[in-house]
Amino acid sequence: MEFSIHCGKLHATVSENGAELQSLKLDDREYLWHGDAAYWTGRSPILFPFVGALDKKGVLLRDKYYYMPQHGFARRSKFLPIAHSDASITLELTDSDASRETYPFRFSLQAEYSLADSALRIAFRVENRDNVPMPFCIGAHPAFLCPTDGNRFEDYELAFEQIEQADSWTNNAELGMIDPLAQRPMLKNSNRIPLNYPLFDDGALIFDELRSRTVTLQNKNDMHSVTVDFTEFPMIGFWTPPKKRAPFVCIEPWVGVNAIIGESGRFEDKPHAVVLQPGERRSFAYTISLQ
Repeated sequence: MEFSIHCGKLHATVSENGAELQSLKLDDREYLWHGDAAYWTGRSPILFPFVGALDKKGVLLRDKYYYMPQHGFARRSKFLPIAHSDASITLELTDSDASRETYPFRFSLQAEYSLADSALRIAFRVENRDNVPMPFCIGAHPAFLCPTDGNRFEDYELAFEQIEQADSWTNNAELGMIDPLAQRPMLKNSNRIPLNYPLFDDGALIFDELRSRTVTLQNKNDMHSVTVDFTEFPMIGFWTPPKKRAPFVCIEPWVGVNAIIGESGRFEDKPHAVVLQPGERRSFAYTISLQ
């Protein structure tokens, strides 16, 4: 089942499957990727309770090794609607016998989508309903159409709000893990990354603790753009499938990251992992503004 929300000329559709955003339109113009299997079936999956891939697909939790699919299980789980109005929808996922086989905690994950003016705010709320500390990571993975209107991918750029001095973390394709000693030079006294497909041949661009809190996907040939405010997220990734020349690019606010070479294997030791005490809640929100 899908749920529609609207506010003026802004419309969004959200599926109960993964609580995944399916469409985001302003003035009947679609901004979200439509999930063509020829490139990537995702549109905007929620990454929980892990971001990326795990070392050997597993992790230590409560002194036991658990196996988990890439990006966690939330994106393939059915959420239940708990609140719905004209301009907002909130869906919830709670633990089950199946989820506890890979993630041994009782939890609640809520995803709230709310529209205002020309912006969509997405808020994730995580609650530990167990009687032991619960570590987790969480991330967003929205894919935006690019290029459009007869433009080329190379006509676009990522524009940050501040001048940056930052390198991108690098993924070791052979090991499927991030190599912390091999970073890619990227932002050198600059706030712009011109896009081209070879830029993503080695995987996602991944940045940690940028000064900027917003980034805009923009085209030098027209006025349409997408701005993502990731203020509440310490990391951000950018991705399009390597060597496929796919007509979209993902802008991904993250709390947590892919497995790293040399890590301990304990979930709570992962960069930016959050540990909730019994009964504790945390929320993380980001905003997509359209032009």
